[in-house]
Amino acid sequence: MEIIINCCSLCLWCFEKFIKFINKNAYIQCAITSHNFCVSAKDAFFLITRNSFLFAIAGGIGAAFILLGKLFIAVLTTVAMYYGMDYQFSNNELTSKYGPLIVFTFLGICLVF
Repeated sequence: MEIIINCCSLCLWCFEKFIKFINKNAYIQCAITSHNFCVSAKDAFFLITRNSFLFAIAGGIGAAFILLGKLFIAVLTTVAMYYGMDYQFSNNELTSKYGPLIVFTFLGICLVF
């Protein structure tokens, strides 16, 4: 019984992901072509099936750019904090700037990702 419930849960999860994907693309098609939702959903589905390779490539490139953007933001905020701490504590009040900097970097990366 537990296996059947897990299989049903997996099928519903896949169906939900499929519906969300079609929904998003149908709304995009609706905005582009000014057709009603059902026609736009059909057009979006056939567009995706005809160009599935291009959609996969675009999704992969988009994910890579998002990853690079997140890393850039994490590095940029770390560098900004280093120079901010260097300016704020220029009279050697801190024994080391690297302790708070490591904690800040770790928290920044955790929050970004």
